[in-house]
Amino acid sequence: MAALVAVLISQLPGPPKRREDEALEPGAPQVPRALEPLRMTPRVRRQVNETVDEFVRTAVLRRDLERSWRLASPELRVGTPHADWMRGDLPVFPYPADPARTTWDVDYADVSEIALNVTLLPRRGVRTDPEVFGVSLQPSGRGGQRHWLVSAWYPRGPLSHPEPPPTSASPQPTEPTQAQKEAIRRTTEGQIDRVWWLIPAGVLALIVLGPLAAIGAVRLRDARRRRAT
Repeated sequence: MAALVAVLISQLPGPPKRREDEALEPGAPQVPRALEPLRMTPRVRRQVNETVDEFVRTAVLRRDLERSWRLASPELRVGTPHADWMRGDLPVFPYPADPARTTWDVDYADVSEIALNVTLLPRRGVRTDPEVFGVSLQPSGRGGQRHWLVSAWYPRGPLSHPEPPPTSASPQPTEPTQAQKEAIRRTTEGQIDRVWWLIPAGVLALIVLGPLAAIGAVRLRDARRRRAT
């Protein structure tokens, strides 16, 4: 038995070997350096504004898909062949925007990425809510040829309109009817509708009145027998 136990123990798997990328290296710990923040100079803002406006016109509105392809970074194009993009099957949510009323604000900006919140308003005659989109831009080129390409464009949700305050011209709420008051009372107090009380009341009546009816039937039958005799 001792030999058998020793053999079984020797067959148990040992601790996993440490991978090479998990091995500790001697020396001071390496701390990743923070990316350099980007100054939003007038030139950078102008470039960002031109990129966003043109991408709305070409990609979001689907008016010039070839131009929108050139404004997209490789990260946005991944998984979408050029032929599919040209058919309008691109990873950009369409929206009936008015390009002249596009606005944006900066979420964060460093030398490798600019993150924006882009607000689009519908064009005249279209009844839909304004929409906010999350947009990421990445730099391309160097020096005077440096420009920004769209690497992500996704909806974040519509802008809801607050209810207007009541005015004298607004219709005043009408007084609820008695049936509505009763329904509200049952809902708020958790009261069961009176119809449902008929079921237990009927069962209780059968329990109480059933034996009395049986006793009365027996007495009536005995009285008829005595009369007959």
